[in-house]
Amino acid sequence: LSNGERSRLAAARGLAAGATVLVADEPFVHVDPLRLDNDWDTLVNDSRNRGTSLIFSTHSPRQVLRHADQVVVLSHGRVVADGDVVDLYRSPPSREVASSLGPANWFPATETSAWGIGNGDVDICLRPEQIELIADPNGTAIVVDSKTIGPLRETRLTRPGTDDSRTLTHLSGPAQPVPTGTVRITAPDNHTGIKPADEPTGS
Repeated sequence: LSNGERSRLAAARGLAAGATVLVADEPFVHVDPLRLDNDWDTLVNDSRNRGTSLIFSTHSPRQVLRHADQVVVLSHGRVVADGDVVDLYRSPPSREVASSLGPANWFPATETSAWGIGNGDVDICLRPEQIELIADPNGTAIVVDSKTIGPLRETRLTRPGTDDSRTLTHLSGPAQPVPTGTVRITAPDNHTGIKPADEPTGS
């Protein structure tokens, strides 16, 4: 059997055992990407139908967001966050946790005012779907370049009159064309700020 077939067989054997709790360590790491979502759906749905609690580990934020109710984020063997998946996605307590759950634009409190998205009192995390760049001659950023990566875009910005630069990850598509020249960064009024805190560093 190929590695992918072995992964799928191991998941099937786990379900067939009828266990109360099924622990899966990177269950489909070797599976063909074309089959991946379907295999995850089968594992999760069958576990629910059998009344089995499924605990799985993965490096894929996509599968965590699609399937998990609760998440424990580990870094270097220690727990750095745990809780409801939606809550941690929307309001991550640190840059490290934010990145572990998918693309995130993290603005430290000391930089938010300069980029025009806050008052400098809290860190701000903006997900790609929360950001829009609007052409504005009085804006706080200049578009240097922008490239499409599937459904997302990476746009490099600089601040006028400074050497400050950063790359924003945001949605790509006809409904959100990237303007040229000077822009302002817009985000929903209800985006959540995170109080700065002493946090352990990690990758």
